[in-house]
Amino acid sequence: MLKTALNLFFLFSRKERIAFIAAFFVLIISSLLLLISIIKTNTVLSPVDGGEYVEGIVGQPIYINPIFAENNNPDNDLSQLFFANMRAIAEKVEMGEDGRTFTIRLKGDIAWQDNQPLTADDIIFTLQLIQDPDVGSSLAAAWKGVQINRISERELQIIAPTTYSFFENTLLSLQPIPKHLFESIPPANIRLSDYNREPIGSGPYKFDSFEKRRDGFITQITAKKNDKYFGNHAYIETLIVRFYQNEPDAVEALNDGDIDGMAIIDPKNFDGVSIPSRIHKLEMPRYYAVFPNSFANPILTPMSMRTALDLAIDKVAITQEIFGENAVMITDPIPPFTPETQGVQEYSPEKASAILEEYGWRMTDSGIREKDGERLEFILTVYPTPFLEQTAEILKKQWKVVGIDVQVHIASAHNFNSEVIKPRNYELLLFGNNYGKNLDPYSFWHSSQKLAPGLNLSVYSNKDVDKFIDVVRTDFDPASRAIGMGQIEPVIMEDKPAVFLYSPYYLYVSNKSLKGFDVPSIGTPSERFTLIDTWYIKTVRTFKK
Repeated sequence: MLKTALNLFFLFSRKERIAFIAAFFVLIISSLLLLISIIKTNTVLSPVDGGEYVEGIVGQPIYINPIFAENNNPDNDLSQLFFANMRAIAEKVEMGEDGRTFTIRLKGDIAWQDNQPLTADDIIFTLQLIQDPDVGSSLAAAWKGVQINRISERELQIIAPTTYSFFENTLLSLQPIPKHLFESIPPANIRLSDYNREPIGSGPYKFDSFEKRRDGFITQITAKKNDKYFGNHAYIETLIVRFYQNEPDAVEALNDGDIDGMAIIDPKNFDGVSIPSRIHKLEMPRYYAVFPNSFANPILTPMSMRTALDLAIDKVAITQEIFGENAVMITDPIPPFTPETQGVQEYSPEKASAILEEYGWRMTDSGIREKDGERLEFILTVYPTPFLEQTAEILKKQWKVVGIDVQVHIASAHNFNSEVIKPRNYELLLFGNNYGKNLDPYSFWHSSQKLAPGLNLSVYSNKDVDKFIDVVRTDFDPASRAIGMGQIEPVIMEDKPAVFLYSPYYLYVSNKSLKGFDVPSIGTPSERFTLIDTWYIKTVRTFKK
């Protein structure tokens, strides 16, 4: 038959043969395109196990141990990878009628990465360490007064000292450490253990190796997927974390292909990204503001002064200049921080000037107001971050327009907490607060938190706000709790305890190999890793169900 077809083909004229060949190739190509279309229509790309992803992080790990990790972002990030939280460990959590007692049953046959069983004793041991003052855990305040009772190897009871609507979330976020590795170490020496550098945990990834320079700077940590993990299994086989001293160096590594993704804090560094990339913009419950301290400078005591400071600032212009579309201008400190909930700023240098004039602050030839021979001047203390330093310079210029002289003081990051925050050593403070996992305003705005370790940075006091906060903290109904938060908002806005500026999005950039990074919001930066089981590199086509 083939011979007959060939003989017939050669009977064609030259033009007919060319036309036949062209028609034949058109048929083949059309058939292939139709086949591809059918496959694409009836199949989807599905993630499969495998691949390697390299994360870039600015900073250094110090203690890869969840009882110490809270105050250092690299430690927090790595703890999310290496240690499971109670959401993954618990089979069942039941809250008693008193709202304080929680009975927890663990999953069966769960183990640490060295194959030792993970039991209730590990959780009890972890909480006792957190509560021990010799350990110095940053989590101690959250667990103060909490009682722990062992029921069995798989069951325990935890009793909070008071009814607290956010306590269950605190409990489920707990990441136990292995008792059998730490119990022989004196509590005061826990920080010296090598297990804080080469951890053995229970999370979705297990520590494999680290690399460091001769000066001690850790350059890389390699993690492998934990195939025995009892939570949702990750797809990516190998996760490499590389560390950089600053963000521009990390961006350069991203462009050079040395890393696949990183978070970017300073929005200006986005301009340096030159590779095809995906930008992930996540909402986070954090805000930045100028907090006045009337105890350091009594001129800040009258509401009229705080109102003038607020009216003189164009928050929309500041937010746009520094972040573009990557932040939300805010008018109050109550989440959510979205354009729909934050309303419209009241910006009027004219009103600010009128208020200052009304209260006796007269403009002088120097352009700075005075009253009874005293200049209207303040020191603005700033945490050393590029976007905050830029914000401070804009604030200085805008306040100068209405006759307020502001000197910018860039504080040291090394001792910022001990030298600035704890002693409330500032007149005006440009800083930020993050609600984190619990949307609890207590530490930021309750009058009992005016002194350290509280974070009421404006040293603010209002009995109505205290009452509303107390109600929110004992209300277990999320809808009712949201109403309570809404009652706090107008009172704070009227009192003007701070100049609220903006809430930046959490920005993560990756090359196009990473898929599955679809979370819309996170409470803290390290929470991006709580959903690492959805990240994937490799795919195959499977038929639609």
